[in-house]
Amino acid sequence: MTVAYASIKGLAYYDMRRGYNGFTLITPTEGTKVYLIDMLGNVIHAWEMGYPAATPAELLPNGNILFAGRVEGAPLTGFEGAGGILLEIDWDGKKVCEYQDPYLHHGFFRMKNGNTLVMKWVRTPDDIAAKVKVEGTDPSYWLESMKRGGPMWDDAIQEVTPEGKVVWEWVGHEHFDTEVDLTCPICPKTEWSHATNIGELPDGNIMASFMELNTVAVINKKIGDITWRFGRKILRHQHFVSVLDNGNILVFDNNHHGYVPRQDSRVLEVNPEVANPSVEHMHVRVGAQSNAIAWSYEEAATGLFTACNLCSAQRLPNESNLVAEGEWGRIFEVTVDGELIWEFVNNLPFYEAAPGRPKPCSVHGAFRYGAEYSGLKRLGIVDESAREKKQAAPGKERVKVSEEEQKKTTEEFIAERLRRLGY
Repeated sequence: MTVAYASIKGLAYYDMRRGYNGFTLITPTEGTKVYLIDMLGNVIHAWEMGYPAATPAELLPNGNILFAGRVEGAPLTGFEGAGGILLEIDWDGKKVCEYQDPYLHHGFFRMKNGNTLVMKWVRTPDDIAAKVKVEGTDPSYWLESMKRGGPMWDDAIQEVTPEGKVVWEWVGHEHFDTEVDLTCPICPKTEWSHATNIGELPDGNIMASFMELNTVAVINKKIGDITWRFGRKILRHQHFVSVLDNGNILVFDNNHHGYVPRQDSRVLEVNPEVANPSVEHMHVRVGAQSNAIAWSYEEAATGLFTACNLCSAQRLPNESNLVAEGEWGRIFEVTVDGELIWEFVNNLPFYEAAPGRPKPCSVHGAFRYGAEYSGLKRLGIVDESAREKKQAAPGKERVKVSEEEQKKTTEEFIAERLRRLGY
């Protein structure tokens, strides 16, 4: 459900009694800034990064911003998600650390030990590239496309220290299986895997999303083997994954180049214990993979929820979900029952578009941080009493708000909304 979609910019809807109150970090595709807004859409702070973003920025527990920038003139700058630089910036915009590699792309992940996982493109050796298969297509089609499109690239994942030293590396083509890891028959044939998102699991292993393979994988960090795969015949070009507190995996399934004519996106919660545990059973346990979906969010009507590649999904402490439908600049919070409780359509950066030219509103993604988040308390923008006011999780006693306080808050919201609309 949507209240505003793209017709209204700024805050479109806010259920103050059920929304997870906090601050939302937004990374627009336009400009070179990252913005922190409150629940009413007011900008609390903005960071000038000096580069367009390659992926959603994140607010670290220490109060700094971790940001991947797109460097012009990089070797593969025409590839979707191209980056080149990773920056950590403090509240005042001072650079804390920097790491550059012209082949960096898409996401990153700050590890428990203080190091950072990054992704980069690596060239697939020609002898391996010649064996790669396209899903549902004659292999000769792939070979002819390679001749037209140049060399093939896949992915490496690296662990980098704050000083910029690479202390661990995993190279995709050394571990992918050409018989199993089939690539998209529609996308350009210059990439095999196209990683979009990585993370560190509680046991120290690595989870990665490979968009071209329609696969979320777990990598054994010690030996490099792919020990778990999910997604074949279920996911289509997923771009964002994260591990939940209950051990399940939250996936933004973009459903681009899908198996059915309908191309609407969805957000899935996957139970890895039910999904296939091994490569051997991938082709015979599609039903088991379907049963592994513990929860999903999708719109009933076609065309109301769709993101080709710009997106994010975050499970919030009150069990609701913050979702970014990036191409439209739409960021919204929904309950587990699919009820809309907060909606914002990006209006940042602030400027007047040239006559006759629309102003882009798309975002790479967004993340919500509550009053209890250490990164906010370190910044001094949330007082200690705010911890007691945060939204309670389902099944727990909610903080009681007097009718007078609720009326005052509602009146302030209405007045602010009218002011933004020009009244």
